[in-house]
Amino acid sequence: MIESDHQVQSQRDYLPALDLSINQAKQQSRTLHIGTHILSESSKDNTQTRYQLTSHLQSNTLELDDKAQTLSYKHYYPYGSTAIIAGKDKTQQKRYRYTGKERDDSSGLCYYGARYLAPWLARWISSNSAGAVDGLNLYAYVGNNPLKYRDPMGHFPLISWGRFVSSVSL
Repeated sequence: MIESDHQVQSQRDYLPALDLSINQAKQQSRTLHIGTHILSESSKDNTQTRYQLTSHLQSNTLELDDKAQTLSYKHYYPYGSTAIIAGKDKTQQKRYRYTGKERDDSSGLCYYGARYLAPWLARWISSNSAGAVDGLNLYAYVGNNPLKYRDPMGHFPLISWGRFVSSVSL
């Protein structure tokens, strides 16, 4: 919690598998996380709740309002560049994007904790400080297989394929 002029500016509450963040710098916003997955965001100024649905890589692809109407749809190329933007709210950029990570609008880089990904290069901009855990190329993103893996912290890939396959019934 950070206080400024005796008013709460930022507050984060942790419960088992739940993370509620409240930021009051210029506007109040609330973000509901379940684990690392973002479920919804709401803001005080327009009282609109935005529900975010994700792909198997945890990329935020579809945003719905509280009446399940589509606000925006975004699709990504394999390494995180934006392929399609559609919907009522195309101009407002989402905070969390490809694989659920934040993108810096000025540089276009995606922040993963340990390092930054340049989607247009399909590479990290710095070498892996953990060493060759992801192959010999220390700048390669998820062993050059971004449809099957994601890298939540910037050090080593995790398989995301299982969640996608388990939702398909034959």
